[in-house]
Amino acid sequence: MPGKLGEKREEHSMKHVRRWAAAAALVLLLIPFLTVDAGAAKLVAITFDDGPNQTWTPQVVEALNQRGVKGTFFMVGSWVATKEDLVRSMAQQGHQIANHTWEHLNLTGLDPQQVRLQAEQSRAKLEEVTGQRDFLVRTPFGVRTQTVLNSIDSPLILWSQDPAAGKQVSGEKMARSVIRNIKDGDIILLHDSTQENLDAACRIIDTLQARGYDFVTVDELFRLRGVTPQKGVIYKSVPPAADPQAYDESRLEDHWAWPAISVMEETGIMTGDGEGWHPNR
Repeated sequence: MPGKLGEKREEHSMKHVRRWAAAAALVLLLIPFLTVDAGAAKLVAITFDDGPNQTWTPQVVEALNQRGVKGTFFMVGSWVATKEDLVRSMAQQGHQIANHTWEHLNLTGLDPQQVRLQAEQSRAKLEEVTGQRDFLVRTPFGVRTQTVLNSIDSPLILWSQDPAAGKQVSGEKMARSVIRNIKDGDIILLHDSTQENLDAACRIIDTLQARGYDFVTVDELFRLRGVTPQKGVIYKSVPPAADPQAYDESRLEDHWAWPAISVMEETGIMTGDGEGWHPNR
């Protein structure tokens, strides 16, 4: 009897050792996946076209500030002259000022020199007011001809979420469209020129923040995603890169930790053995 009891105790002890070894191996396996990546957050950029507007732009800025959000404002250079204090204040508050050309013309029929002039005049005015030098460009109506791409001397920032699609749409409908279709890395197109756009912005931000999205400027979106925007290239969104640490589970048996994983499955550590795991018992 003592011999059999000793054998049982030794067998029981070996089971505990195998379980501890399997657990340790699993911890080592999971360490890379437990590391928090700063780039793992869900990021979106909310942008506003056709400003600055004396009535609506300050209200949009106030709504964003109340929510701790920085927006990107694509401004028409010729409309800045009478609102310089507003634009300067927005830049100082951390909102991104960007270039929406000088006169908001359809650039399709313009020659290269005219396109360059529209972009450059606006850039010069924005620099004069903000003291900044580099401004991302968005063309009116999203024009993206090869002439435009070759002439603007900047990356071309378009959008992946356009809830109005050029129509008069209620704020509620615009918000529902964005909330329903949003994806990590999206660039949202709104306008700082109507009550409807203000309503949409507030609901979009409130809903998506509650769902774990972080709102950033377009510049921040590029930086946080490790992307350097290139001149003459169109950007509609900046999605996250594929996870370099992700493992193809269809090849799990080829993984170095497969023996330990097998032990854990067999002993019920991963799936539950009815009694639970009590290594000290």
